[in-house]
Amino acid sequence: MQPRPIKIAVIDDNEDEILISRHRFRMSGIEVPLDHHLSLAQLERSVADGRVECPDIVIVDMHLPGTRGTDVLRHLRGATSFKGVRRGICTGSNDPADRADALAAGAEFYLTKPLDRAALELLCTQLGSVALVTEGAETRLRGVPA
Repeated sequence: MQPRPIKIAVIDDNEDEILISRHRFRMSGIEVPLDHHLSLAQLERSVADGRVECPDIVIVDMHLPGTRGTDVLRHLRGATSFKGVRRGICTGSNDPADRADALAAGAEFYLTKPLDRAALELLCTQLGSVALVTEGAETRLRGVPA
């Protein structure tokens, strides 16, 4: 059975971070489509309207305007439309208190920026159900059978 592609949504108010991450992935030979949203509300509208499919993984910045990433995680954890979606934090903070807050809010992974190949490898290790798979000349993030 062929591993299935993984859909990732990123909630981050800094569009430059997403552009840089996409560039880093391309430079590393990794094909990872990142569906970028500036807020949780934007992601929810996009999924509800059918503009995007519900993602497999949501990566949330810890510090968003007017809210914290941990609040977004708590909302996602209780939202029936995101049932089964893996969720976690990607932040510039290496503070153990931030990590503890994220885990308490339901984070399944905690990544430190930049979002690059090393971060994806850590994501694979922390989740266990995804892997970087080389297909020809490209490497892609894929779901692995349970």
